[in-house]
Amino acid sequence: MSITADKSHKTAKIKSNFNLVLAVAVKDVKVRYKNSFLGIFWSMINPLIYLIVFSIVFSNVFPDIKNYPLFALTGLIFWVFFSTTSNQMLTSITSNKGILKSMNISPLIFPISTLISGLIIFLLSLVPFMIIMVLLGFTFSWVNLLIFPIIALLCLFLFGVSLTLATLNVFFRDVEMLWTSLIPALFYFTPIVYSFQLIPPQYIYLLKLNPLYHYFTMIKSVLYYNELPELNSAIIATVLSLIVVIIGMRTYKKFRAGFISYY
Repeated sequence: MSITADKSHKTAKIKSNFNLVLAVAVKDVKVRYKNSFLGIFWSMINPLIYLIVFSIVFSNVFPDIKNYPLFALTGLIFWVFFSTTSNQMLTSITSNKGILKSMNISPLIFPISTLISGLIIFLLSLVPFMIIMVLLGFTFSWVNLLIFPIIALLCLFLFGVSLTLATLNVFFRDVEMLWTSLIPALFYFTPIVYSFQLIPPQYIYLLKLNPLYHYFTMIKSVLYYNELPELNSAIIATVLSLIVVIIGMRTYKKFRAGFISYY
């Protein structure tokens, strides 16, 4: 009986946490665009500004890239999702310290709910972006459907990295400033607005040291080139996602007990 009661208690707790995560995620989405005239369309502004700037500056610099606006956009919308959500997840624990002090809930709820709310907004914004991409010359193919498992892998990677950073940020607030400084450098170190094929062969290995290289080359393959992603990149991205999630969870569990002293 005690084993059955213990299992029932754990199941109820998991269900309660799941419902809480969804509730917080939905609340985040509503609060973010509360009293906003454009609402969800604000999520399009940032990548569109990027697109206009890079199209003006780099269209003539990279003449070998066919339909450069489409090439850039297929990477920019995913980059904005990654950078914006990682910044929000990084501070998700410290910014909710008041709630964590007054309520007996897991701090893990906030990074997860922040990721889910960011993913909801991203997926909703994909609809108008797809319309823009079609206007830019995008053609649909069955290969495009592979973007969903790639998004799943990117989310796992994003979760692992951001959970590690959010955990360390509780103790060292410099983590937030360091990550904010690294994000712009990471953008230019990732083949988003330029093709890795334009990089001299002897330097390609440097690009591949960047974990995001593998995710964004797969995104380009599936959405821009309408080709299957390279098996090598798919394997590396999958392994990276799993490793980073394990690191994030272990880091969180190791330091979780000391959070209360630093809120």
